[in-house]
Amino acid sequence: MSSRALMAAGAVLLALATGCTESSGSGGEQNTSGVAGTPTSSRTQNPDPALKLEQIKGKKLLIGEMYGEAGMDLPDFTPPQASYTVHFVCKGTGDISLEVSGEPWISHPCDGVENAAERITQKESQAVSVKLSGAASWRVAVADGPL
Repeated sequence: MSSRALMAAGAVLLALATGCTESSGSGGEQNTSGVAGTPTSSRTQNPDPALKLEQIKGKKLLIGEMYGEAGMDLPDFTPPQASYTVHFVCKGTGDISLEVSGEPWISHPCDGVENAAERITQKESQAVSVKLSGAASWRVAVADGPL
């Protein structure tokens, strides 16, 4: 085997060992936060440290903390109880809005204040989306059960 082929094979093994893959799509960084294996999209590598979700401490999370600077669809989930709570905070201009299955649910100004909204539902798959108007950074987590 030529040295060039050996170098290429070594690069492939290194990429596999470190988890590096080439991806296309939104151009955002992929991070893991909160729950192992929960993808987090963000336009910045580090979320705004001023944005904190204090109310989720001690709660069973269905979706760990996610953050970003653009709208995003959260991973679908099925709540084990008859309700779930979305904890969210954003800072910047405009508003953050949450939608469930494409239907508007709640909207709040991006004032840096942590908020939470409970949703009563059937035990069926939920599709929550984060929408932004204006320029803002946000953080969101979904907890099992009521507020």
